[in-house]
Amino acid sequence: MITGNSLKVYMGLEKPQDAYGTKIAAYTHRIKVSSEGLQAKYNKKDEGLLTGGIATGKVATMSRKVEGSLSTLLRPDDAGFLFYLLCGKETTVMPPATPPIQSLTHTFVPIGNDLTDSLPSCTVGIDRTAEKDNYTGCKLDSASFSAQQEDYVKLDLSFVGAREIIKDLENVDTLKPSAQTAFKFLGGEFKIQNAHVADVTSIKFDYNNSLDANTMTTDSGEYFLEPECGARDIKLEIEVLYSKESAKIKKDRYANDDEFSVSLHFESSEKAKDGAAFKVDIEIPAAQLTELTHNVGGSDKVVQKMSMKAVENFEDPLISVKVHNNEIGRASCRER
Repeated sequence: MITGNSLKVYMGLEKPQDAYGTKIAAYTHRIKVSSEGLQAKYNKKDEGLLTGGIATGKVATMSRKVEGSLSTLLRPDDAGFLFYLLCGKETTVMPPATPPIQSLTHTFVPIGNDLTDSLPSCTVGIDRTAEKDNYTGCKLDSASFSAQQEDYVKLDLSFVGAREIIKDLENVDTLKPSAQTAFKFLGGEFKIQNAHVADVTSIKFDYNNSLDANTMTTDSGEYFLEPECGARDIKLEIEVLYSKESAKIKKDRYANDDEFSVSLHFESSEKAKDGAAFKVDIEIPAAQLTELTHNVGGSDKVVQKMSMKAVENFEDPLISVKVHNNEIGRASCRER
């Protein structure tokens, strides 16, 4: 009998010079997951004509694609690879050759709207014991993470892809999952205009690339064209204990449609090679509150709920993500 604990998931970055979704990438990361939902989706359609019999006619495949999700935890050594897939561009400043100390901090920003701007794709390999599947052309349509008291930072990834290729996963025997502890809620911090917001009880972050994955032409055959980004949609939901200080946010920010910077920080108690803590810093230069409530519904503590979204200010990147881990230079997608 096959149990879920036997599941193994691998990922590898595809080469941009290869035709989209046609080649299996070399696997570089093994990711521990709590669940997976990747699968091939075939659109089966009948002719819709009367058959003269008592049943409808045969169906034929009109299109093929891959879609699904992975649920995992946010870990330092996986974070750079995953945020690169999500944002699409790494702007890490490479330090000089001398002295030999090199930066372990990686910076990721969203790609633009030029014709040459395209999200990186990866191959996701899933070993389900009875069958081994390679899903090519996988792009991150959306990612969300949440953090609550007494818990880890949970990460949900939603993919769209090209093909399912059923064959053995090559050169994965030596790949091991990250040995680092996942980030925890207790290492989190939320700031508005670089000022610490006290007594945060819950954090939820959503990033949507709005990929167009349903365009087919006469030249694409049964498969869809490579998905490309639409308008990026980035949202935050923050809950804090209601207080005089949190009430000022309504007066100062919500009532006036103000734009303000927000940031999320997660730091681990574990240290990287250079002695600094593993950490993830997410900076949104311009955000607006879209909803704020702090109603009393009983004798329990009163919580203030705030929803906000990133907006363009045409000066700064829409979002900037910095990851400090054990990878050197621009090494988010390099083999460990």
